[in-house]
Amino acid sequence: MRYLRTIFFSLILFAIYPVCSAFSADIPAYLVGAWQVKSVHVNTGVGRTFAYQWDDPRLVGRIFRFENNAISDDAYQFDDKCESVNVESLDISFSDLLRRSLGGYVGQENDPVNDYKLPMDGKGKYSAMTFRCKDGLWQGDLGNSLDHGIKGAWAVSMGNDLYLRWRDETILLLKRIDEHAKVNTSFDCSKATVSAEHTICGSYERGALDISIHDAYMRLIRQIRDGGGNASDISKGQRNWVAQRNACGVQSKCLGSVMRSRLEWLGDQLEE
Repeated sequence: MRYLRTIFFSLILFAIYPVCSAFSADIPAYLVGAWQVKSVHVNTGVGRTFAYQWDDPRLVGRIFRFENNAISDDAYQFDDKCESVNVESLDISFSDLLRRSLGGYVGQENDPVNDYKLPMDGKGKYSAMTFRCKDGLWQGDLGNSLDHGIKGAWAVSMGNDLYLRWRDETILLLKRIDEHAKVNTSFDCSKATVSAEHTICGSYERGALDISIHDAYMRLIRQIRDGGGNASDISKGQRNWVAQRNACGVQSKCLGSVMRSRLEWLGDQLEE
């Protein structure tokens, strides 16, 4: 009887904690480099309101940099850097990875890969990486609501695509980029007239921020007009903000601050 009880409890443990390969290591060479958010996926199978929208302009365009032993990004208005990184890997199907990471799937038959509209085979096995920094798990508050959940932000690399578990139940799709490539902005850099515009045109990251601000602004204008409202106050506010931005001149820190603040404000006004 004792032998049978041992087998029984062992089977329960295997069901809760599936066998996987987990180890600590440095950031792998194939992950080192700059990655830019190309799309933001949210759960389309639930009715709750999210902090972020599908392809939210506050996240699309943001850049995550993986170095040999550090991770940084510009997704926040504050410094978000993970240093002295140890990587732990877990071999798991993508559907199970999402079920063990995101809320709302306990006891549910819904396929989270379909709910998030992810272009992949949910049953295929992938290596999911979590990152332990010198101060603890990167984004370590994620997953705490699940008893046996996978904690922290995780990344799954698929060639030049990178899937990243992020804030408020979002999944980000990133593409590898060359930060020395041509800078894209919402305006024609060859016709830039003020020093702030020239400074924006000199940075891939600031160019991406400029595009996100323009996208968020245009979305907000459409949202107001589609609702029968008058967007003149928003247009005036944008002109005033451009004057504030231009006052930064060549000061990169000033530009980054006012651009991030404007993007966050515009994003907060958008409705799901």
